[in-house]
Amino acid sequence: MDANSYAETRMAFVGSFRACYRPFVPPQVSEISDKAALNVLKRTRRVPVRIPGNSGDPEVGISYAEFGQTHPGAPTIALIHGFDSSLVEYRRLAPLLDDFRVLLIDLHGWGFTEKPQGLDYGPESKRLYAISTIQKLVGEGEPVYIGGASLGGGAALDLAHSFPDLFKGIILIDAQAYLEGSPGRSRQGYLQWHKRPA
Repeated sequence: MDANSYAETRMAFVGSFRACYRPFVPPQVSEISDKAALNVLKRTRRVPVRIPGNSGDPEVGISYAEFGQTHPGAPTIALIHGFDSSLVEYRRLAPLLDDFRVLLIDLHGWGFTEKPQGLDYGPESKRLYAISTIQKLVGEGEPVYIGGASLGGGAALDLAHSFPDLFKGIILIDAQAYLEGSPGRSRQGYLQWHKRPA
């Protein structure tokens, strides 16, 4: 293939890639052959989120994908991925939960979220951006089910403990959490949340 033919083929590929995916999805995903992963990536969007009451932090584009029911009143499950991963982690599970509205959410600083320099990416920031993202997507104060895999399970536990009125229940998949609770929270607090009436 000569240089001109290669350039034309490359331009056609880039054009078709951009027609399928959002601009923030890197072109390297074209090397992925897993159809379930590509399905999630085609559904991936960003929502601009700001931590409430913290005018010092900018609005950040948090990525998410949506599956299942879209009608008002459908029960919602928000799923959080594990350590150093992305919403693509749920590529096989999300399509099976078609009785629910399923939101796959990237944690602040991971996955396909914006990652501005100089921002705090610690546990408290991840917690606040996660709850702000969920509320922006489902509505202020609307309770949902929260779930997480691996360290995402720890994040789900932390969110449920920090904002108990915003969650109907919790789903843990091979979850990991701090034995002593999360920073600033006790293990006893987690146990009390689980004992609350449904």
